Amino acid sequence: MRKRVFCIVLSCFLLAGLFTSCNRGPATDGSFRIAIALPDTGAAMFHIMSNNVRQLATLMGGEVVFERTPLTPDGVMSFVENQIAAGSNGFIIIPPADAILPAVMAMAETAGVY
Repeated sequence: MRKRVFCIVLSCFLLAGLFTSCNRGPATDGSFRIAIALPDTGAAMFHIMSNNVRQLATLMGGEVVFERTPLTPDGVMSFVENQIAAGSNGFIIIPPADAILPAVMAMAETAGVY
């Protein structure tokens, strides 16, 4: 039961992040790109959620990129830098430490990514 509740809550957070991170402004072709950092767990739950989020983004005219990222400060910072360079309009991360959040926010704000 706890796993199901956790899965539902996590799915809601992912969808909320997807909807709220698309507010960069109107793109010329109406598309967007959201990057999501996930740990490489191999769990079926992540596979099912990623398929659902991909389908939702496709229906909205966008793209979702899932990148297997180690949940370390260096891994998350590398993910953010790579996705900003790749032209993502937004990203969803799982911060491994509060200390990296100011640096991530500064990079995202400078690049206009949410």
